[in-house]
Amino acid sequence: MIQIQLPWPSRDLSPNARVHWSKKAKAAKASKDQAYWLTKEAKAVIDWTGTIHVMLEFFQPSRRRMDLDNMLSMQKNALDGIALALGVDDSRFALHLSRAENTGGYVVVTIIKEIADKPQIYVDIPE
Repeated sequence: MIQIQLPWPSRDLSPNARVHWSKKAKAAKASKDQAYWLTKEAKAVIDWTGTIHVMLEFFQPSRRRMDLDNMLSMQKNALDGIALALGVDDSRFALHLSRAENTGGYVVVTIIKEIADKPQIYVDIPE
């Protein structure tokens, strides 16, 4: 099992953000580089073939409601950086998303070979 804690992504990476392309590109590069170096720092190694289960647990910076799909979109560059650091193609990733009860402003990425049960489908139902 590999576990990496990433900082909360820049709001410029949100699919809902209306920012200049150069500002978004700068935020994307920073996110990828940071994820790359945090993965290298963790001395993470993938020594198996096949599927790589990547669990993303989002600890939002506030209790403001956010969609999981938007949070995942904001992590695209970070996932690319992790794949680069591991030396694998990110097409092998099977993503599992969850929202933590606590706030904190970070994302915990857990990478494992297998999961005990079948993947869950998370659906946010407005109250």
